[in-house]
Amino acid sequence: MKIRAYLIVVMAVILKSSICYSADLTAVSSVSKVTVYQDRALVTRSADVDLVPGENTIVFNDLPIYLLEDSLRADGKSASAVLINGVEIKKTFSSGEVNPRIAAILLELEKLQDDLRALQHKTEALADQKRFLDSISNFSSVQIPKEIVTKSSAPAEWAGLSKYMLDSFNENSASSLDNEINIRQKNREVEAKQQELNELNQGRNNEKKSAVVLVETKESTKFKVELSYLVPQASWNISYDLKAYPDKKACALISYGNVRQWTGEDWKEAHVTLSSANPVIGGKMPELAPWHVDFIQFQAVNNVAYRLLS
Repeated sequence: MKIRAYLIVVMAVILKSSICYSADLTAVSSVSKVTVYQDRALVTRSADVDLVPGENTIVFNDLPIYLLEDSLRADGKSASAVLINGVEIKKTFSSGEVNPRIAAILLELEKLQDDLRALQHKTEALADQKRFLDSISNFSSVQIPKEIVTKSSAPAEWAGLSKYMLDSFNENSASSLDNEINIRQKNREVEAKQQELNELNQGRNNEKKSAVVLVETKESTKFKVELSYLVPQASWNISYDLKAYPDKKACALISYGNVRQWTGEDWKEAHVTLSSANPVIGGKMPELAPWHVDFIQFQAVNNVAYRLLS
């Protein structure tokens, strides 16, 4: 009897597992939306899948090997309630001998990407420093005239503050410019290494990346799933054409966005948006400096100025 009861329990667990877990659903996806930034792009892939009750595993194959894994996100729409439990990267390697030069370039590219992230973090720090200096400047522009009137501070004190602010602003501007130059240089190095890697990888592809999206639903339903991620091998710049119409005594200025990408993906049918934002900085609200409203005391300021000159 104990053996029979044990077998019944095992069969119940097996049946429950077969109902709750389905086989991998391979997403037949295409790039539907792309937002191109100055040094990267946010790519969104879309696919329609049929879900069964319980947990489902949706697999996006053949993703760019240099996508930023931390940027991976999943979303979707369905007529029924669908819970997204998680999304993760799966790496596979094809058989065959790996070219030592390819392995070296991959390490160099990883180091360059780390350097780029460090420079982008420095950009954030310099921006925070600039906002801090601006807040001091805004406060000083209101406070110093008051102290001139009340004579609570000697001229040498706010003259020293003025020199400190000037030196700080100059140092911040110089550091920001150097950082921008370094970022452009690193992007050129990444592009050169990527081109060399593409030449070596012609006819072979050792590493493949896939995304696994875990979803759960209580009933069978159609699910439109979207997978988004950042890739560094994309950029854009703006150019202008000036056309003159002598007969109409008019001219027209036309702007173009020139997009470059070597991600290995096809964007032909995608809706492309060009953005000048920096996705690394994020969308946090800036700190607002206070505005101090007061009456202008012309007579008092003139009297103080007279006493200082006399």
